[in-house]
Amino acid sequence: MGGHRLAPSAYLSDVQYAPISSVDGSIGVWTTTTSFLTGRQGLTSAIYNGYVYVLGGFDGTTYYNDVQYAQINANGTVGAWTTTTSFVSARYNHTTVSYNGYVYVLGGINGSTYYNTVQYAKIDSPGLTQPYTAPASSPAARAWGSSAAYNGYLYFVGGCSAVSADTCTTFTQTVSYAPINTDGTLGTWAIGAGTLPQARAMGSLIAYEGRLYYISGRATTTTLASNLTGIYYATLNASTGLPSTWSANSADNAAAPTGLVARYGQASMVYNGYLYVIGGCTTAANTACAAFLNTVQYAKISSAGIAATHPVGCGNSFCTTTAFHHCSPRTCNCSFWQYAIHKWWVARRI
Repeated sequence: MGGHRLAPSAYLSDVQYAPISSVDGSIGVWTTTTSFLTGRQGLTSAIYNGYVYVLGGFDGTTYYNDVQYAQINANGTVGAWTTTTSFVSARYNHTTVSYNGYVYVLGGINGSTYYNTVQYAKIDSPGLTQPYTAPASSPAARAWGSSAAYNGYLYFVGGCSAVSADTCTTFTQTVSYAPINTDGTLGTWAIGAGTLPQARAMGSLIAYEGRLYYISGRATTTTLASNLTGIYYATLNASTGLPSTWSANSADNAAAPTGLVARYGQASMVYNGYLYVIGGCTTAANTACAAFLNTVQYAKISSAGIAATHPVGCGNSFCTTTAFHHCSPRTCNCSFWQYAIHKWWVARRI
């Protein structure tokens, strides 16, 4: 959904979806459906209880704090988009998580202002959200971080806390987490003992079968290529939510044991035993992105990590499946979400 096309320059509001094969995890042809209101980049999205939500973003002039939602139909299309309660303080490059009937907005940036707030709102039926509230405690201010919710805890990992000329200059490897109470409030944020192996931002975070996985991203130095291929995971303590020390399923920019293309700003998702990585930017070094991806790669995943071989016979653990539409001329740092009828929705963000 959405994004910024480079030439000719335009901020987009399109929505695409595709079916997922239950046999081998591959995806079918991407199809466009109802566009949301007002094109933008740096937006986030969430899916909950049969509705898809779009939150915030930036269109080159205006920072947004609006929230839009649309019903997901049985055939994978979405209905008309409607605005609901806005969150506080317009921003982009924030993160969004939906969990147990609540939606959470974490971090983000508005010009030179980095936010450390976490806002949440109860999701009413059908699709409406109540006014947003900020919990008493928040992690450190950052944008381009990654978040996930799992087993009653909210996690906020990595990110950028300073920028110059649209380039992140201060990266973090901090792993913050807080308990989620039944009324949507959060407990006190804590810092996990196990930080990311390297300070980074613009990666993607997923929670699956008792682990957090952090995929790719962008590094703080050029001692490694700035765009990374590494996949790291931490085991979560079932009682306390504490992440363990991070282990490498595949080292950064090693001799391609995974076949994953180096990138940042991509999105990742687990569905039916497969990890999917979609879109992103492939520019090397710490400069503005000039090469964007519309490819989708996927691999088997389990409690033992990413599989060494793929069941459909790829030469490495990551296969490439059907690309989504018209990505080449636009920014395609992508987010996507699975839904119970085996469809995907795509959102590009930068």
